[in-house]
Amino acid sequence: MQTCAAVVCDMKNTTKITCTGVISALAVVLMLGTNIPVMLYTVPAIAGILFMIPAIELGAGWAFLCYGVTAVLSLILPTDREALVFYIAILGYYPILKMLIERMGKKIPEYVIKFALFNIAVIAAYEFTVRLLGVEAIDSQMLGAAVAKALFLAAANAAFLIYDICLTRMTALYFCKASKACQKSARYEGKILKAKRIAQILLNKTLDKCTKHGILMFADACIYAFKPGRHGILFYLRNKF
Repeated sequence: MQTCAAVVCDMKNTTKITCTGVISALAVVLMLGTNIPVMLYTVPAIAGILFMIPAIELGAGWAFLCYGVTAVLSLILPTDREALVFYIAILGYYPILKMLIERMGKKIPEYVIKFALFNIAVIAAYEFTVRLLGVEAIDSQMLGAAVAKALFLAAANAAFLIYDICLTRMTALYFCKASKACQKSARYEGKILKAKRIAQILLNKTLDKCTKHGILMFADACIYAFKPGRHGILFYLRNKF
């Protein structure tokens, strides 16, 4: 037979797996929207935001599991390959990694790491899509390829900064809503515990009274039984033997 701790552990793991499956399924559905040209980079960014929930509630490991499952399923399903590359390279896991990086508590080193990671990932994803997927390279007849790429990278960094700020605000909002829900739950549980304590005190008092009455009744019975009268045990024993 399983112990209570093992049953509780199994229930917790079942809840985590269910939550991971639901969020992964939602992210995959979103990734199918990458076939719409306007949503090429927006959808992967939104899909990555979903992984903040398991990262906060379950831990980074479960969030990375959601990211991996979504990436594998998106490879199988008919999603836009360019969007998928950028999702795998940076947009899918960045909201999870952001929470880990920000544990440092120092803004300047955090932003240095974030932007370095973003630029490396974007350049690698761009080269991959151009060289292996055959996506048309960024070019401009007026400015030239190098200037066009530099402008594209600058615009991407500006968008990344806005995205990072939005993630911070959304995380704060989530914690605010969750804390309010926890406070309500705590108040409700506090009332239940208070009621239980009152019931326990009343029960203890009742038991104490019952115990005292029982002891007194038992003492009275003993006294009555052994008293040297016609109704006592001593009278019966004396007559018997």
